[in-house]
Amino acid sequence: MNRRTTPEDPVRMVVRLVALRPGASQEELVRALQRLYRRKSPDELRRALARIPLTLTRSATEEQAQKIRRFLEARGAVLEIAYVTPPEPERAEPTPVQPLSSGWTGPPHGVERRTKPRIHPGILLRPMGVGEILDRSFRLLKDHFGVYFLILLIPHAIAFLVGKVLQLLLQGAAGGITLVSGLGVAASIFLVVAVFLILQIWAQGALIHAVSETYLGHRTSVGEAYGAMRPRLSRLLGTLFLMWFLVGLGTLLFIIPGILLFMNWLMADKVVVLEGGKGMQALRRSKELMKYRAEPGFWKGPRMKAGIILLVGLLIGIGIRILFQIPGAVLNLLIPDNFFIMTLNDALQVMAEALATTYVAIAMILYYYDIRIRREGFDLKMMAQGL
Repeated sequence: MNRRTTPEDPVRMVVRLVALRPGASQEELVRALQRLYRRKSPDELRRALARIPLTLTRSATEEQAQKIRRFLEARGAVLEIAYVTPPEPERAEPTPVQPLSSGWTGPPHGVERRTKPRIHPGILLRPMGVGEILDRSFRLLKDHFGVYFLILLIPHAIAFLVGKVLQLLLQGAAGGITLVSGLGVAASIFLVVAVFLILQIWAQGALIHAVSETYLGHRTSVGEAYGAMRPRLSRLLGTLFLMWFLVGLGTLLFIIPGILLFMNWLMADKVVVLEGGKGMQALRRSKELMKYRAEPGFWKGPRMKAGIILLVGLLIGIGIRILFQIPGAVLNLLIPDNFFIMTLNDALQVMAEALATTYVAIAMILYYYDIRIRREGFDLKMMAQGL
């Protein structure tokens, strides 16, 4: 904390409690806070801890801030300490708080993002409830519809076009299919499915990158998002293929183990893109995040909140598909058994699938941020280092 000061301009620090480490005892932390806030009752402190991040003081000296850090971090708290700089005479607004530390200790990777131009100051990262996550996901999709929707539409559109070509080829050769040609068709279908899965996973990572760029205040595009994921694509593919293989094995064991593994590993793709993990390391990290409980109550558990987000996304997806079926159904009544009408209806369903998938994916990305904010004091500076 090297900073030159004068007696007329004393250094003051903001100390925030931003999360609790796994296994930390809330009661022990309450007792520790009582030593700092002697006029506060234990119940008042428990209620305050339920609403973290919590500002402990805005006027500590550097020495006091360090003492508070050592005292509370030994009891499982994650603290963030920042300078509070007085306003400069020639400016009407105070200099922004400059974060100095946080509880996250993961190594940064990738390029330095601070040199990239920003079109807005970034979006405030703070703990959110499920309703706010869903609402913010909708607003993000609305504000950046062209980029987000196109990112996930690309793999669906390619699969749709290739599928239509194969359908026409099969119809043309329906009368003369042999064993050899049948094997060729099966191999073609397998290749199409494999390419679709690769493109879908690539698009998934590109969307995570695009949403993160938006949070940082940077302008992004479809091509830039896909390009940024190219160096990490092999790690993302390997991690997700490993995840689905193990989930499949777990599903064979009476289904329940597969569901539990799936819920534990929902954050694996975000860990790969935003933290640089891979393979079992990313799966373990995802499980660690999904086990963190920041709020008491059954309905506020991490898996339950993720399940609610997925369920709401599923219901919204059903509604979108029904809405997109209406034009095709009306045209099919007017012009029945028309190839172009049926193709249009199929294309609308592909768009509905891509739109619903985009919305759910954005909501899960925001939920990943929410867990890290509560657990580690994650902020824009840390996100910039990781991208």
